[in-house]
Amino acid sequence: MGQPLISVIIPAYNARTFISAAVESVLAQTHPAVEVIVVDDGSTDRTLDALAAFQGRIRSLRQPNRGPAAARNAGLALAGGEYVMFLDADDWILPDKLRRQVACLAGTLAVGWVFCDVVYVDRSGRHLFRASERFAYARRARLDGDLFSELLPGNFIPVHAPLFRRRCLAEVGPFDEDPRLIGVEDWDLLLRLSVSAPAAYIPDVLAACVLHPGSLSADPVVRDLRRRTFRTCWQPASCIP
Repeated sequence: MGQPLISVIIPAYNARTFISAAVESVLAQTHPAVEVIVVDDGSTDRTLDALAAFQGRIRSLRQPNRGPAAARNAGLALAGGEYVMFLDADDWILPDKLRRQVACLAGTLAVGWVFCDVVYVDRSGRHLFRASERFAYARRARLDGDLFSELLPGNFIPVHAPLFRRRCLAEVGPFDEDPRLIGVEDWDLLLRLSVSAPAAYIPDVLAACVLHPGSLSADPVVRDLRRRTFRTCWQPASCIP
């Protein structure tokens, strides 16, 4: 019996200078069955030209600029994998991430998704801190099972930390493309998913997140503004059975 296919979807906007590292990290995975789908979301810096070296090993498409949620949804529509992961174009994953996460999900059908710890780095690759440190994992009531109550106050799981069962994503629908949710669209998805699909947690660092000056991840003021905006336009009751 062959290995299950994993679809890794990479939305990209003006990512020419760093997207190769993201793609290479996926192609270097120890899990042998991986498809890479890059969605160029209206870049003006010839992002797709940077992918020429990967011709024949990845799939790519271009669309008018519509934001990360729309780009991820476009990639998801093309994905053929039993499992799905979303990777931002300036981040990367460690070689064993997908193999270990697939093994975790294969161990129990009751779990719909599994996430790992993530290290945050600066542009030079210098380690800054872990997600588990930044979001105080040690003080949380739980990191597996039903995570809705843990996620409701705020998202603590970077977008590329989880691996999802495709069927679980299909049950809750795609990313919400409302422009007011840009920057928190992954939080919205995890909240909806956590209602119906229990999670598992691998406490090892299996991915890296690059903090750029002025980025949403690096700026707590902008991040808090996005969260407050999200709370005004999201209806919790709509996803609670």
